[in-house]
Amino acid sequence: MPIQHGINMIELLAIHTFMNLKVLEAIGPTRSISLDNYPKTTEARDSLLGRMARPLAATGFIDQVEVQS
Repeated sequence: MPIQHGINMIELLAIHTFMNLKVLEAIGPTRSISLDNYPKTTEARDSLLGRMARPLAATGFIDQVEVQS
């Protein structure tokens, strides 16, 4: 179970960071936003947001979908 505790800590850290950067508010009622649009709405680096979003997508907190062109 130590691995699960580590994953929970990473997930909580990412959620806390997203809350502080107001990323969850940027998603808004549409419940969808492109990673390219995060920095415009939150003034955060896209590389940071991408790294923080990965564990949240892996644990199911957020969904990662393919962009259809």
